Amino acid sequence: MFIGFVLIRLQVGDKWPAWWLQVADVPFIAVALLFGGVSFYESIWGNASGSRARMPALGVGILLGVFFIALVAFNFWPLFL
Repeated sequence: MFIGFVLIRLQVGDKWPAWWLQVADVPFIAVALLFGGVSFYESIWGNASGSRARMPALGVGILLGVFFIALVAFNFWPLFL
């Protein structure tokens, strides 16, 4: 990321350093949402087991999946303009 930033500052490499800096955000977003979702689920439904635990996990997973897609879309939105 440091090299990409330096290349942008020196105006070297056309658009590729900026593209790599945008792509590098996606794993950070995914890990943060995964950690936050598991933490949220465990804090509320940590003691549930069996079928009682499946529906809240599915709900949290769908909500975080939609949120992940929205964040990735906002991250790459300038590339489509």
